[in-house]
Amino acid sequence: MVEGTFARSTATQLEQAPPTSARRCYDILKVSPTASSEEILKAWRKQVASLLIPLAIGIGDLDALEVINMAYEVLSDPQRRLRYDEGEEPRDLYDYTYGDGAVGGHSIPRRHRRTRDIVRDLSLPLEDFYLGRPSAISITRDVICTECHGAGGEDSTIQPCSACKTEGTTVTVRDRQRVHLICRVCSGAGLLPIMRKQCPKCKGNKVIPTSVVLRVRVEKGMKNPKRFTFCGEGNQSPGVNTGDVVVIVEHDPHPIFERLDDDLYMTVEIDLLTSLVGGTIAIRHLDNRVLSFALAGGEVTKSGVLKIIRNKGMPKHRNTGFGDLFVRFLVKFPVDIDDRSVQLLKDALGSTKLSSTIEEGDQIEEVALTEPDGVQEVPECNHQ
Repeated sequence: MVEGTFARSTATQLEQAPPTSARRCYDILKVSPTASSEEILKAWRKQVASLLIPLAIGIGDLDALEVINMAYEVLSDPQRRLRYDEGEEPRDLYDYTYGDGAVGGHSIPRRHRRTRDIVRDLSLPLEDFYLGRPSAISITRDVICTECHGAGGEDSTIQPCSACKTEGTTVTVRDRQRVHLICRVCSGAGLLPIMRKQCPKCKGNKVIPTSVVLRVRVEKGMKNPKRFTFCGEGNQSPGVNTGDVVVIVEHDPHPIFERLDDDLYMTVEIDLLTSLVGGTIAIRHLDNRVLSFALAGGEVTKSGVLKIIRNKGMPKHRNTGFGDLFVRFLVKFPVDIDDRSVQLLKDALGSTKLSSTIEEGDQIEEVALTEPDGVQEVPECNHQ
């Protein structure tokens, strides 16, 4: 009684569970788990050959061919086969072997195949991100030929694959062992379908390159970079879904402003006199406005000091308000000063003092400074 209950329970579990990893690839190729490499290769070629003619005339099952190739890739590699026999699950094959249809006794999903997405970069000036402007980009995409409707021509036939010499595989060496890899040109079929009478419009390519213009709307304060996805606008191909076009919009480096999120940074160069006694500074913003501000007299503006102009940065995307504008000042010193100006500076600032490193009783040797020959890298000195 116990044995019967156990047997029924186990049978129920097996019906609900998928086939074990240790059998699926062997079942697909219809070989024993103890099959040799030669037997696996022979079985794979037999399976591919059974799909060849339907594929050549355009009614074949590409999903079935892909499953067969996946199973062969696992079992033809000694190391992958060993890991597989020990229970390692090939996830891509597992995802492929449940659904509608069947190969080797296992079901295959009708995947929604699609072409690879087209990805393009679009660089725009920072002003567009500040003001918000429409823009456009021209791309070239494959469109199914309207003359042959993607058939490529008439009177289909097959020809030997020149890449693998009809073998369906190419040979490489891994870990000092010869390994057969599926031919990438014919997908393991060993033969390639051709049209005896090519379509005069697409020249047998089934698709025609076509230029299209896609429009994007750059909004005020939009983040950088920004991805725009045009669903179903990618390359067309017979029998598969159309991929997308992805346009990555970003702004070029600006000669004056540097953007960090909603804030802007800039450097303003002032002369020595302005840094000492103050003055009025004017800067032109991204919308062509002129911002004017004053450096107060009596307060020395040091080189490298950072000031903030509130609410004059980038507009906040889909929000009210603005970021801040950070202004860093760089003091430009005069190349030379005439004798009269030197005396006036001494009267205003006081006489120069000797270096504090000189102590009473030190022996002092006067030396001359000259210009170095060429450009030399000088290490920074942090001593005061």
